[in-house]
Amino acid sequence: MREYQIHYKNGKTKQIQFAGREDLLKKLFDGDEEKLKAEVNLLRWESSAMFFTEDPQTGKVESQITTADTNPYGWRREGKFEDE
Repeated sequence: MREYQIHYKNGKTKQIQFAGREDLLKKLFDGDEEKLKAEVNLLRWESSAMFFTEDPQTGKVESQITTADTNPYGWRREGKFEDE
């Protein structure tokens, strides 16, 4: 199960669990993608150490790392560095 945060166009927000996006679409919007687009501004869910955000109007999905262990230089200083 995955917990979704649904941000509706009327300003309400709902947190609910579904097996996946298709399950959410089927149970809340009668399987109708257009109904989802008409009612929802944003879908958000978490998987492992990532947050995913979907804009139903465009279908664009963005991701963000949720862990405090993010490191722009790579794990354990692997890679090239200007200070070396």
